[in-house]
Amino acid sequence: MRSFVAAPLALLAGLIATSASAAPEQLDQLEPGKGTWQAEYHSTFDRGDESERSLEAMFGLGRRVAVGIELEAERSDGRMAVEAVAGKLLYRLTPDGSKVGAGLQLQLAVDGQAVMTEAELRFIVETRKRGWWGQANLMLRRSAESGNAELNGAYAWSVQRSIAGVGWLGIEGSGQRPLSCGSTGCGESGHSAGPSLTTELELGRTREAEIGFALLHRLSGRGPRTNPRFFVQISF
Repeated sequence: MRSFVAAPLALLAGLIATSASAAPEQLDQLEPGKGTWQAEYHSTFDRGDESERSLEAMFGLGRRVAVGIELEAERSDGRMAVEAVAGKLLYRLTPDGSKVGAGLQLQLAVDGQAVMTEAELRFIVETRKRGWWGQANLMLRRSAESGNAELNGAYAWSVQRSIAGVGWLGIEGSGQRPLSCGSTGCGESGHSAGPSLTTELELGRTREAEIGFALLHRLSGRGPRTNPRFFVQISF
């Protein structure tokens, strides 16, 4: 496990820098399990008119493999437009029951003209122990929108404490940094952190929901000072 964690932590240290602005990152988990479906709605938005939203469905093919599809949309100037459709492949590096779970997720996105606009490799690690819940994602992302190919690094993390067995309260953070620039310039960069709250609900014998909210404040870079993040996840 140390080898899984050491290299990503070294890369994470190199991502802490500033320049322009970017929306908070989505925090993915090592789910769903074998034979289980999972649907998720995720949204980030600022105090203005802009927001980013996604709708995802994933299915666990086995104990270590899950596949899925994600629809990504963006609202700007009063209009909502679908930006891309992405396919996902999740592989768990650790077996069920591990004290610290780890996995790799590959995501490929195409636009409305079936042109690949993004390829992302994401390292996911999480643990729950003695009332604490820790999660971290480390991403390497190649974007090629409008023919401008660039490479970016990004991260997201969350540390939460169980509160009276009804939810989790803690802090969350995320950030991005361009690693190489395209022909028209560099991508966005910035870092955010703030309080987070997650609630888990039993919807029946085989269904459960997870609802989360975070109020992320910009620590560096240009853009809105506050970006709320909201998600609803249902497993069945």
